[in-house]
Amino acid sequence: MSISQPLSAAKIKVLEEFFHSDSVNEGCFDYLALHGFLTGLAAGHEALLDEDWMSFIFDGQAEYQNKNQQQEIESTIHQLATYIQRSLYLGEDLELPCSLEAAEDNETNELTDWCFGFIEAIALNEDAWFSDDTKSDSIAELILPMGLLSEQFADPDLEHLMNDEDARQELADSIIENIQNLFLLFRE
Repeated sequence: MSISQPLSAAKIKVLEEFFHSDSVNEGCFDYLALHGFLTGLAAGHEALLDEDWMSFIFDGQAEYQNKNQQQEIESTIHQLATYIQRSLYLGEDLELPCSLEAAEDNETNELTDWCFGFIEAIALNEDAWFSDDTKSDSIAELILPMGLLSEQFADPDLEHLMNDEDARQELADSIIENIQNLFLLFRE
């Protein structure tokens, strides 16, 4: 199997089980947040891909049963990262592991978790995201849907967007295009 193929259902299940095991810290990502995080890394500044982000995913160090398990988990995460990077590079429509349906008012859903992961990629190295002053406003505008839908941006001036069901769904509908535009913006 090529490393640039999507993960099989079996590999996703292995990751999900590991993320919910006692081998990881309580703050470890789940699969949806992992996908969002890796998408954020791939779409953002190229320097982000060189960061040591494995401990960020696990909120510290994972406790593997043995070297084989470590290699399986980490190579699967790298396969997913490579697949996302390749999809963006080729301009393919990125498929999220959840629907682009905004959560109901005051609720969270799978898209909320995915967006949380995406915003965490920004938190890994915010300086790299906003290092070019000429692009900062465009970047902020493009990440706004993920920030609002992750419930990590609390701005009273934008509260009207979160209180309007149609506006929340418009934010969700813009995610795929915004990711591709971010990718291109960082590579101009």
